[in-house]
Amino acid sequence: MKATYPIIIHQADQTGYHFVEIPDFGGFTQGKDLNDCLEMAQDYINLSVIDLEDHNVPIPPSSDINCLEIGPGQVKSLVAIDTISYRRATNSRPVKKTLTIPSWLNKKAEQNNINFSQTLQEALINKLYQ
Repeated sequence: MKATYPIIIHQADQTGYHFVEIPDFGGFTQGKDLNDCLEMAQDYINLSVIDLEDHNVPIPPSSDINCLEIGPGQVKSLVAIDTISYRRATNSRPVKKTLTIPSWLNKKAEQNNINFSQTLQEALINKLYQ
């Protein structure tokens, strides 16, 4: 899933960290600077959406950033997520699968140096996420 969600970054506190509010998920994180805040929020949202996807729970729609009210020392920003890319980057542990295909198809694929694992991965991603 690809989406963009708004966040609110609060001015750094006495520890030097910024408090990051993630309204659509009712969550919070923190970061040491603006880039860290955006990365931490992206990580939080990706993990939240993946958890909801895995449990077949509806994913909250993104709020309109213009409807978020902020106070002094606060900044609104948008965070883009991509759960497919996030899953690839964080959970690439291989799982062995046995499959059966017709012998003629196997022969043709081998003649063309087809990587069976990569082809199956691409087909499953296309089937499940597009």
